[in-house]
Amino acid sequence: MELNEVDMVTGSLDNRPVLVRFNTWKVKNIHRDIAITAQVSHLKNVLRLVGCCLEFEQPVMVYQYVEGISLSDILFRKDNLIRKSALSWGNRLRIANEVASAIVFLHTEFTTPIIHRDLKAQNVIIDQKSGVAKIVDFSLSISLPPGELEVQEDAIYGTHGSMAPEHAILGIITLKVDVYSFGVLLFQLLTGKTVPDI
Repeated sequence: MELNEVDMVTGSLDNRPVLVRFNTWKVKNIHRDIAITAQVSHLKNVLRLVGCCLEFEQPVMVYQYVEGISLSDILFRKDNLIRKSALSWGNRLRIANEVASAIVFLHTEFTTPIIHRDLKAQNVIIDQKSGVAKIVDFSLSISLPPGELEVQEDAIYGTHGSMAPEHAILGIITLKVDVYSFGVLLFQLLTGKTVPDI
């Protein structure tokens, strides 16, 4: 599997190929990532979690193996054999729809909406066999408190260029944070431009 993240490697579990992701970032919450990924792993547009281990110095998550590549690599890596020109308009729109479906599920199918908060091309994996887009990395996700439409945090986490202004400047997190990030992702998907080019 080709991924932009260096913390993903292939391995095997009971002679089945798997993807192993090491949590190398101190700021990311592996427990939150495991909890949310486990709840949404049944979705075709989420990389399926098959196990985890928290006993290592760097906790690991084990995913079902897919022959995949990050959307970021498809769009922006110069030496990539799969060129962005190979993505037809139909495929681009299908990928956008699949990512949007997963985000809508997070926002509507839980008692309190879950906000991904780090939606970006690096966190979207394209299965090269089926072409299906799969979201990964829910470590920065956050649930809104019951009955609330927003939450404010002092510490601001996310990816520069993909963060909604109210989140980046004021620390306010609403459903609009994911909508803004999806807009940036859609712009990149349709134009092939990186965030600094916007």
